[in-house]
Amino acid sequence: VWPAETSRPERRGAEEPVPSCAPTLISMVAVDQVVRFADVGGRTVAWAEVGSGPTLVVGGWWCSHVREDWQDERFRHFTLTLARSHRVIRYDRPGSGLSDRDGTTPKTAHDEVEVLLGLAEAIGLDSFSILGASSGSVVAAAAAAAAPDLVARLVIYGGYAHGADIASPAARTALLDVVRRHWGLGSRMLADVFMPGSTAEERAAFARYQRQVASPETAAEELAQVYALDCRDQLGLIRAPTLVLHRRGDRAI
Repeated sequence: VWPAETSRPERRGAEEPVPSCAPTLISMVAVDQVVRFADVGGRTVAWAEVGSGPTLVVGGWWCSHVREDWQDERFRHFTLTLARSHRVIRYDRPGSGLSDRDGTTPKTAHDEVEVLLGLAEAIGLDSFSILGASSGSVVAAAAAAAAPDLVARLVIYGGYAHGADIASPAARTALLDVVRRHWGLGSRMLADVFMPGSTAEERAAFARYQRQVASPETAAEELAQVYALDCRDQLGLIRAPTLVLHRRGDRAI
């Protein structure tokens, strides 16, 4: 479902300026991102950029929305910090955010890599680094393995290689059922898992965000894919310098 105020440009290179709220956490001039739309394998993929310098691609994760993400003060702070030294590119996977919602959501790590590398080709990138977080880490690692001449550096944060290892089959089935049948409760449960050290207000805001950008069906489909992604066979092919980061007390991974 496309927001009423958003038109969907079909031509490559169309762009939509996105206003930002004034950051209060950092003393830097407010910067507006630009959202563009690219044709990737016959599907429209929304992508945003901010900053200048070597290109850093960030994205491919759970429930992304390049416009709504930008309205979050902390997320914008993080992105603008990266943008001090990099051209930061984020994108919405087909089936999520501002990208096509036509039922062609990528199903495997290979499908996800085709989207990422197809977007890089559409934009005209000849070299870039990737920051992959959570489920985006599988995509980032697989892309680095598939395109060693394109991917200069790789950073994995809170990542994994085999989604089935994240939780037991019973736990996966139970959570998927809650998300699909009771999205209000499911979004709060996921907020508790993803943000264990946050305040009640922050968890409530993240739960609202998830419900805002994804329907129960979409959320369940994306969560099932989180568990299904697998890049173990590609890890030995990665040649890019790689940094792997985890946080203490991570209940999600």
